[in-house]
Amino acid sequence: MRIAFGAVLLLHGIAHIVGFLRAWAPTRTTIVGNRIDLGASRIRVVGLGWLLIAVAFGVAAVASLVGITGWPTFALVLTGVSLALCLLQLPETKIGVVLNVVLIAGLFYGQRAGWI
Repeated sequence: MRIAFGAVLLLHGIAHIVGFLRAWAPTRTTIVGNRIDLGASRIRVVGLGWLLIAVAFGVAAVASLVGITGWPTFALVLTGVSLALCLLQLPETKIGVVLNVVLIAGLFYGQRAGWI
């Protein structure tokens, strides 16, 4: 089961690269449903957050695949941060919000059930 979670974490991390790339060629510089305009330079800081999370998901994926103790907790916290970042950039990230909620539920239940 941890291999399946590792694959999902890796794919989820790759999906975060879109947020990074979008911030470096911004067509929109607003967050929170277009209510806060950050401007081109500050939206790039948000883009760096997307990149950092993408790399961290890669680390979590490798940790799960090699069986490093504590990877589920790291992945759970990381997914919570990812969810927060997705909520900031709604409505474009609504699919990410759903995927994060599903991943949080899977990680939480997987730990409780002893699958991971």
